[in-house]
Amino acid sequence: MTDVSNLVGIPNTFAVNIHSHTWQDDKFENADGSKVISNKEGGQVVLIRNVQR
Repeated sequence: MTDVSNLVGIPNTFAVNIHSHTWQDDKFENADGSKVISNKEGGQVVLIRNVQR
């Protein structure tokens, strides 16, 4: 979880990386550009607002 308030201009906003190692869908093949054809994992970056410190 990373504070991104200054980047997005919204106070108390954080980015969270959700990376599921169990997704094995062909649409995720080479998503990271590594050219590793067995890499079919997917992930999401989610912004959470109004998180009080």
